[in-house]
Amino acid sequence: MRRRGVPALATTLSLGIAFLSIASADEAGSPASSDPASRQRVEPGNETLTDVRTNVRTDVRPEILPDTADGDLKNACAERLAITIQAYYDAVDDFAASFLQKTRSVTLGNASLGSDAPSSGTVQFAKPGKMRWRYETPSVSQVISDGRILWIYDAEAQEAQRLPVADGYLTGAALEFLIGDGKILEEFDVEVTSCEPDAQDTLELKLLPKQAASFESLGLRAKRQTGEILGTSLIDLFGNETRISFSDTRINLHPDASTFVFEAPKGVSVIDLIPAP
Repeated sequence: MRRRGVPALATTLSLGIAFLSIASADEAGSPASSDPASRQRVEPGNETLTDVRTNVRTDVRPEILPDTADGDLKNACAERLAITIQAYYDAVDDFAASFLQKTRSVTLGNASLGSDAPSSGTVQFAKPGKMRWRYETPSVSQVISDGRILWIYDAEAQEAQRLPVADGYLTGAALEFLIGDGKILEEFDVEVTSCEPDAQDTLELKLLPKQAASFESLGLRAKRQTGEILGTSLIDLFGNETRISFSDTRINLHPDASTFVFEAPKGVSVIDLIPAP
């Protein structure tokens, strides 16, 4: 029996943390916060950034801060980006996208472990704490959670693992986000290497967990003005880096609850890792 399921799970869960946390944090908020149309469009050249859902305002414009900005200005830039990302996903009930995943392994001694073959597929998230990753290449597998039970299905191995999503069973603080808790600035210290957006008008936000976690850091590549996330990255405790880029993103599709329920196909071996009562 192969053992690639649990490591793959740790990476997939960690890369989903940011989405599940920021998309769930405002679930009990005001009606206005659930309407993406309530966002105020911010045109280039505006002197401030304002979000009508959170009533957040700042006089810090990330695009005018140079790479040599002092610590205070960079901190303000990072916090502003975190707030913008949080505000965007507070108005999103669910989203779906195609993804491309690339992993770069650390060197072991003098031998480079190289990079794994890229993986691709589709992913869906929904509040609270629901997700479904469908890996289509180079092999077929899925990671599914309804917020209570998590399944790892390896089609090639004809094996499915069933795990609880509760009590920090696998990854401690990571799973707290799957059950709908947490906000970026409460759970992470944030940093930016540059406040100058790239050609796609995106900035990179580095998230460092304030509490012990199963990863070293998370990264978000987000649109500067809207906060929409175009990619994520994860550096695990061994220094391995996994990057996922998203395309064809769609929001508020209201998928049926059955999307996040898994039933093992006939002939598949089920390994139940839920502790006995």
